[in-house]
Amino acid sequence: MSRALSFREAAFLVARREFIQRARDRSFFVSTAITIGIIVLVIVFPKALNFGADEYTVAFVGPDGPAIQAVAEDQAELSDLNLVPVDVADAEQAEQMVRAGDLNAYLDADSVVVERELAPTLRAVLENAHSSVAGTRGLTDAGLDPEQVASALDTAELATVTLDPAADERITRGTIAFIGALVLYGQLLGYGFWVALGVVEEKSSRVVEVLLSAIPARALLAGKVLGIGVLGLAQLFAIAAVSVAAAALVGSIAFEASMLQPILLVLGWFVLGYI
Repeated sequence: MSRALSFREAAFLVARREFIQRARDRSFFVSTAITIGIIVLVIVFPKALNFGADEYTVAFVGPDGPAIQAVAEDQAELSDLNLVPVDVADAEQAEQMVRAGDLNAYLDADSVVVERELAPTLRAVLENAHSSVAGTRGLTDAGLDPEQVASALDTAELATVTLDPAADERITRGTIAFIGALVLYGQLLGYGFWVALGVVEEKSSRVVEVLLSAIPARALLAGKVLGIGVLGLAQLFAIAAVSVAAAALVGSIAFEASMLQPILLVLGWFVLGYI
């Protein structure tokens, strides 16, 4: 006669069965794929479309074109604007490219030519660059030494001092925590439903009667809760790993050890919430 299973052995046996059975379920793979797909899309899509940084193609013609272009590129970098200079033969070619949609604008002498309207951020950059070059030329034409003029106008870049040294890190961790809270909500609802569904399935098929003849009811319920919970924790960990890897790959975040804290908090709150 075989030895009766202890509470721990019975609970572990049921947990192992639940873990393997649910992990093989198609709905598990579908839900994991959908969740990861949505998070990766949220991470990659704005980066792929270059959200957060305006990009403009501009041609610089005329005798002052090269000088204005150099200043405009510096101004654009300070303004977080992606300025793409385009080489053209003359103003006629630049106008054709603007009409065809290949150029956002071109600057010629004291005019900037666009198809319909000039974006305010681009206008500010071009006006500052044009004013700087025109001012330098005016001072030089007045008889001042070009080197002295350039030295006087070459002012130091305005530095930004952040009082909170961990500001960028806090923003990144807050983003991780926000997305993690949304995923956590879905996970707790889904796996709580799985526990209830598992009980109903076994009860409707009368399997529970066979199981209760071999193991205690408390061990059956404990094993079911434990097995499904471990599977949910494993799924949540996989989602977190893939999401962080995708964000680091596209450059959305610079992964550091401190980024583990909000991820571990999400996993910990899943355990507490599930219990």
